[in-house]
Amino acid sequence: MTVYLIPNLTKPQAAPTAAAAVDVLCAQGARVILPADVPPEPFAGQIATIRELYNSVCGSYPRLEKMSEARKRAIRARLRAGYTVEDFQRLFEMAEASDFLKGKNGRNWSATFDWLTADANMAKVLDGNYVNRGSAAKESEEHADRRPASDFYKQFLPGAGDGVGDKGIR
Repeated sequence: MTVYLIPNLTKPQAAPTAAAAVDVLCAQGARVILPADVPPEPFAGQIATIRELYNSVCGSYPRLEKMSEARKRAIRARLRAGYTVEDFQRLFEMAEASDFLKGKNGRNWSATFDWLTADANMAKVLDGNYVNRGSAAKESEEHADRRPASDFYKQFLPGAGDGVGDKGIR
């Protein structure tokens, strides 16, 4: 048995079928709104997909249990601004790959779904601002052939021994 509550009635009406409920309510002069009469929520399909993407891709982050109105508004705003579901997937993949966003940042801070979907933050993540940097050993290997700038300038100092500084070049 399904119970249909209409605000203008003094008590709820119960009926075994939806058709019987509609008949009872219409007979009492109530306006009956059927699900087909209610406009669909904008971007409802994309919002559900984005939630599923976050939960499947971002395994290192807390699971998204509640899709609040504020979260839906943020997602709709990003979609209206031109972001796509594919952009959200890339956002979540980049966040999952980022040590900094997952909390390895010396601040004991990690990103959340709300932080990731904020306009400025989403743009920064997608721009690559939080991509992991190479390790210090790897960076030193890449720059092993570079000398410090002080070595370069020493050659121009008087008495450097190579004769350049002794020739009066200033």
